[in-house]
Amino acid sequence: MEKLALEGGKPVREKPFPARIIFDDKEKKASLRVIEKTMKGPEAIDLYGNGEEVAKYKKEFAGFFGTKFAAPTTSGTAAIHTALGSLSKSKIQVSKIQVSIDKFVFLIYNTN
Repeated sequence: MEKLALEGGKPVREKPFPARIIFDDKEKKASLRVIEKTMKGPEAIDLYGNGEEVAKYKKEFAGFFGTKFAAPTTSGTAAIHTALGSLSKSKIQVSKIQVSIDKFVFLIYNTN
């Protein structure tokens, strides 16, 4: 077995990975607006995660997916817990759940 590059072996890559930009100036401005509003008081986000900015986001997000409601979460794991929790209160029978970490996709199949 060859030595690892860390131990003096040949590196796998000759060039470092390119910069990974996942946000643009639009997201940066929106984030800073929320942070600045929140620093001044609960106008943007209050103690319970509600507020003017959250309400706008929920409405825009729901509209994008063509749904009546949306529930923002703090992480992918929280989103999965929220989705599964909502299903336990519904009459939908879930037969398969698939989570794809690399694509940030959470699918619930109802094959009945």
